[in-house]
Amino acid sequence: MIFKQSQYHSGQTILEILLATAIIAILLVSLIALSTYSSKSSTYAKQLNQATDYSNQLADWLRDQKQLLGWFSFLQLLEEDTNNNYVTYCFNNLPSTTNDFRNLSNSPCPSTAHILNTNFTRQATFDLSQTDQGIITVNITTSWQDNIKYQTTMQIKLSRWN
Repeated sequence: MIFKQSQYHSGQTILEILLATAIIAILLVSLIALSTYSSKSSTYAKQLNQATDYSNQLADWLRDQKQLLGWFSFLQLLEEDTNNNYVTYCFNNLPSTTNDFRNLSNSPCPSTAHILNTNFTRQATFDLSQTDQGIITVNITTSWQDNIKYQTTMQIKLSRWN
């Protein structure tokens, strides 16, 4: 009996194995990169949410102070520190008394003035150019440092009438 040799070889060539390994490696690297990006995005979203909370806390506190002191006393307190209709205060904590508020200095936050036990800084810039119309515009900026510096800004308008 004569056996014929098959034209087809069973098994895989080294080229096929290398190609399959390269495809698997590319897929794994892509999955790791996607996982890293997702983790960074999640961290950023949490920090942005926290920064927004800090800005909202300050906005609520300022509204309460205006109500507590009254428009004219609140405005007078700000005008004591005005520089060309602008006043900037660093709020690494919320002042507990009117005197603490009055004792704030008109200057932006230094990079070391963090909110207690955080890496966030928070400042407010008051625009007093429209007080004759009964409006104070406040820009609240909360920033934080990760690998780069991030910040979020909120604008509120305090009115003489409400």
